[in-house]
Order: sequence, then C-alpha cells, then structure tokens
Amino acid sequence: MKTLRGTLLLVLASAALAFAQDRVGTIVGAGIGLNDNASQEPFSADSVTTIDRVLPDGTRIHQELHGKTYRDSQGRTRMEMELASLGGGPPRLSISIHDPVQKIFIYLEPEAQRARIHHEPNAPPAEATPNDGPPATQTTRPAAPSINHEDLGTTTIDGWTAKGRRTTRTIEAGQIGNDRPIVSTNEIWSSPELHVPLLRKSDDPQRGQVTVKLINIRRGEPDPALFQIPDGYKVASDKPETH
Repeated sequence: MKTLRGTLLLVLASAALAFAQDRVGTIVGAGIGLNDNASQEPFSADSVTTIDRVLPDGTRIHQELHGKTYRDSQGRTRMEMELASLGGGPPRLSISIHDPVQKIFIYLEPEAQRARIHHEPNAPPAEATPNDGPPATQTTRPAAPSINHEDLGTTTIDGWTAKGRRTTRTIEAGQIGNDRPIVSTNEIWSSPELHVPLLRKSDDPQRGQVTVKLINIRRGEPDPALFQIPDGYKVASDKPETH
C-alpha cells in the first residue's frame, strides 16, 4: 500500500512536468515532485517552470509558469500549478492536495468553486497463477529504448545541498522510423535534508526543454487551512457518503 500511495503521489505531484513534456501544444503546468515519506520536514516553497521548444518551421516557444508547494509534518502536501493554453487567455490555477492520514486526494477548481475527492484504492488481492493451460502467445515487440543512469555527485542550489542523477534514454535508429538515434535526458537534483527535488531538467528533441525549480524555500509548518477544502465549495467524491 505504501508503494502504491507513493506511486500515486508521484504521478500527481509530477503532473506539471508531464503536461509540459507531453502536451506543450495544449497545456503546460508548474510544479515539482514530493517525497511523501519525509513527513518530518515541513516546508513551503515557490516553483518556476520554463518550457522551451523549437517547431519544425523554426518558431521558438518560450513559457514561464509559476506555482507553490507545501508539505506539513503529517506528510500532507499541497501543490498549486499554473496551467496555460497556447490559444491565449490568462493562466488557470489548478490545486491538488494529498492527505496520507485520511488517504485521500483532493483536486480544487478555484474558478468554479468545486472540489473533487478521490480515495486511495485498496491494494488488489494477489491472483493465483495457473499451472496448466496453453503457453502464452509470443508476440514481436519493438526493441526497448536503452536507458542509462548516471550519478552527478553533489552541488549547492540556493544554499541547499543537492544530489544529482541523470537518466538518458536512447531510441536507436530505425526503431520508430527515425534515421538517427533520438536521445533524451532527465536530470533531477534532490535535497537530502528536505527529501524533495530542488531542480528537474528534461531535454527531449521531440518535446523540447523543460526546467522546474523550487525557489524561496521556507522551513516550518504551513497554514493547516491549506490542506482543507475551502468553505462554499461544491464537493464531489468517488465514495458518496452513506447514511
């Protein structure tokens, strides 16, 4: 269950980077992943996301978006992410809260005054593996990209010690119709003290360059109200109350 919760939080907390990488043409966000196992280190911080991409016709796209990150001593986290459309208009604020005590995720829509509650799923029971029956059908799959991990050592980012790790992913020529290898990198610099990434860098020739950085880090307990649904919000839940 702890592994499942950590996976869900990682997906939620890294939403901004995923938006920026996978859907630069539609939506981009600002945020950074958190470690929900580090509940003993409460803090607040701002985040800045920059996205740079060059289109085939030479057009350059540069965006800078902002967000906020909070974690309290109970392990509750709140991420405020700025979402913007390339079609124009002001950025839209998206807020997500994870409460490991109540085992819920909360998604807030400030403009619509709506809140959605999702409960952490229970771990599925292990399925028995049959000992007989026909063998599984073998299918031919494209060769998997090669992945290399590299320890980047230790550095200081805005006064905080950070340990770096780079993952390089290579799609060899011909695997997806490419006439040469496609190399992408993902670099993460994490604070051993706060147990949180201070800086993320992603460089992908298909999706552009994305950098997410925590700034103005402040230690101490955030306002408890930040982890609650504000008064006046219309609330929907995946588990309706029973009477």
